[in-house]
Amino acid sequence: MRKLAIKVKINDSVAVNKALHDAGRKLGDEYQQFDRVFMPRGYQQAYPDPSVAPQLIIRTNTIAGQISHMMILKRPVSPNLTYFFQTQVMDYNQTAHIVNNMGYELHTEIAKRRRKLLIGSVVLYLDYLDGYGWFLKIEKNLKNHESDNTDDLWEVLESLGVKQAEAVGRYSELIKQ
Repeated sequence: MRKLAIKVKINDSVAVNKALHDAGRKLGDEYQQFDRVFMPRGYQQAYPDPSVAPQLIIRTNTIAGQISHMMILKRPVSPNLTYFFQTQVMDYNQTAHIVNNMGYELHTEIAKRRRKLLIGSVVLYLDYLDGYGWFLKIEKNLKNHESDNTDDLWEVLESLGVKQAEAVGRYSELIKQ
């Protein structure tokens, strides 16, 4: 699946929530996510810029006290376009062993609180990372014929009062800095 995404750091999550409320929209309940991000061993030689390296992620979602696990492959194609594949994980430990034996090593662990809103084909996430602050992520799954132009995503962000914000990269790279 091709996924187009923009992530920006925001200073005022209350203002974003108010803008959504004023537009008749409401984010879902907060839930917890914990990502273990794995990168290919020796990725530094093959990918001098880590933001273009593929990642395997084992994600744990805790929603209303229920725990589930997903395995996700993210392979960047351009700064805003990523090939994205995911599947549910039945055995977390076995999946971690498989990932390790495939030549991937643990790169980063990311704990975040997340709220989600689906608007048509666009998904909006409001994330909080302890020690790093609030982020707003907007993404859209692209059909084969759709271009990777981000103008419409930026228009949604601007409608929420996020103007001229600087896009940030992967959380894993932000935390590694």
